Amino acid sequence: MKNLYAVLGVLRSAAKEQIRSKYREQALQVHPDKPGGDAARFKAIQEAYATLSNDAKRQQYEDARAAWLAARDLLSCPSCGTALRKYPVEGVGTRCTACKTTLTTWSATGRLRVSPLKVFSNPADYAEVQAVDMVEVAADQAEELASRVQGQLMEWLGVRLGIKP
Repeated sequence: MKNLYAVLGVLRSAAKEQIRSKYREQALQVHPDKPGGDAARFKAIQEAYATLSNDAKRQQYEDARAAWLAARDLLSCPSCGTALRKYPVEGVGTRCTACKTTLTTWSATGRLRVSPLKVFSNPADYAEVQAVDMVEVAADQAEELASRVQGQLMEWLGVRLGIKP
């Protein structure tokens, strides 16, 4: 599904005046009657403006886009509407790729923290992420324990075999 906010180059929170202003600016640049004009881009801009400038159509678009994203296990950037992966991983996905809005932060322990108010549209999504986070914490703890045991085992074997570290 096309991101109409990106087509016009406005944020999701843009007012009607901002949408109209950006539409006029874009339409003048790509109008097919001008040299170097792009008819396909002009048509896309017109469709985006027609949808986003009408409150009822804009709400229908938002609902349809939310359903489309949910079906693909994606989320929408709260600022620009770009489709993003639902569960950012360490080092990736901390900012929106399009508008650079911060979506996640690092905790004092170095864990990735996702802000539920910015990213998730309903409590079920947040509960699911909390469950995944608990599993990740348990996996991290198990990995740390396995690493310590392996180190102690190697040390013990070194002593038994007479190998100096």
